[in-house]
Amino acid sequence: MWLLPGAERERRALLLGAALILAILLSWWPSTAVERVCDRALGFVAPPIATAAFWIGRLVAPASARSPMAEAPAAGWLDAAERAVALPKPVSGLAWIEVPVVGIERQGSALRLGAGSRIGLAEGMVAACGGAYLGRITEVEEDRALLLHYRAADERTGVRLQSAAGEDIGAILIGRSRRPALLSPIADGATPNPGCAVQFRGRRSDPPALVAAGLELGVCASFGDLRRGEQAWVVEGTLPSLAEGRVYVAAGALPLLPVKPPEPAQADAVEALRWDAVLGSRFSAYALSESLPHAPTVALRAGRVLGPVHRQRGRLCWIRNDDASHWIERGAALAAPDGSAAPGWFTRGLGGVPRGLWLAAPGDLPPPTGAVQFLVAPFTREL
Repeated sequence: MWLLPGAERERRALLLGAALILAILLSWWPSTAVERVCDRALGFVAPPIATAAFWIGRLVAPASARSPMAEAPAAGWLDAAERAVALPKPVSGLAWIEVPVVGIERQGSALRLGAGSRIGLAEGMVAACGGAYLGRITEVEEDRALLLHYRAADERTGVRLQSAAGEDIGAILIGRSRRPALLSPIADGATPNPGCAVQFRGRRSDPPALVAAGLELGVCASFGDLRRGEQAWVVEGTLPSLAEGRVYVAAGALPLLPVKPPEPAQADAVEALRWDAVLGSRFSAYALSESLPHAPTVALRAGRVLGPVHRQRGRLCWIRNDDASHWIERGAALAAPDGSAAPGWFTRGLGGVPRGLWLAAPGDLPPPTGAVQFLVAPFTREL
């Protein structure tokens, strides 16, 4: 149907305006069905566009002086370094089972473990990390278990500490989630010694050797006004960073096979845009070679983290090129354990990013060449 020239121009302007508004809406609220149709319709032009963009990006991208690249540590380096520090001291008649942590829940007061009754875990078992007492297992499935930290709300733990007179006294520790755990009641109404170490006392059913191991929970402190009779005693202690990756459960025997954490899903990618003209020079785009079961969260090259995923449209992913300092500022990075030859920083494992990926040192530039992989953790940790 042909219209008069003026009406035809108005019709085209309306159609183009509607298409532009639709494109803006889809950019903010993407539709999987629409993206799938576009991928099928324009899939044949994606490879040549990605190839052309790669070479164009090399020509027009801003050049920068590069410092010598540090060599990435071997795979599993952080796991080995943490394992050497996190393993508790031997306890007579017991064995420490290493169990991976696959989730952090309840604002850091509960740990979801990647093993269960299949390897012999049961309710009431004690978990530790290094010389620190963590808590007890409360829920057990065949391949999963829930460990409640002693800071969990209304969790009660028997402890022993030193009084102001230098005597050993017992007390009950009551968890209050994100707030310090409360010491109440204290045996014989004694006054604790401020700053003394608080140790695990255990239950009657716990092995005596485990109780005598001296697992610590934290340091005793007080708050409130003593003159008004409002003074209370608490234990200042948090979840150790080592326990975010693995814990050790006291058991009568070791399982036949060690428990391995689930591997993150990954897919190779090719560079589509060296830098983005809209988002800025810190952003790059990559085209995935295959789809992932979940949205990718981070990109690697030559064993080094390039940056977190900022946006995804189909198989095209935009990443923000962050160095280690940006991860440290967000609390998403951790250093290697004390006493080890730490080659920089590693990812902490939050927000779907796998734990233990190498970030290098603050200020180090990412590698300019090499294969790129996009990863997503098989679980989500929340603190």
